[in-house]
Amino acid sequence: MYKKSKAFGYVLVEKEFAESNHEHYKKVLKGFEKVCKERNLKLVKVYEDRFTDANAPQPTKEFLNLLRVKDKYDYLINFSLGHYMIMSPDGHLEII
Repeated sequence: MYKKSKAFGYVLVEKEFAESNHEHYKKVLKGFEKVCKERNLKLVKVYEDRFTDANAPQPTKEFLNLLRVKDKYDYLINFSLGHYMIMSPDGHLEII
């Protein structure tokens, strides 16, 4: 299904987890690498937005930046709600 293509990742992460290099945060980042390796994708970069209050509006600066460079990648991998979602150029979505 996947040819050797470029992929970017995106995750919205709690600021405290990211700054403390929390074990869960490290597992999520390693997961991007694993997903790409299993699907013969080259992970170029993982973009992340950090938040401090789960009840406040979430920042989307990095996600918007990622959408602006759409012509620079073939797949977008998003981590959300405990799953990786791979979006292909043709709009196909795979949830793992």
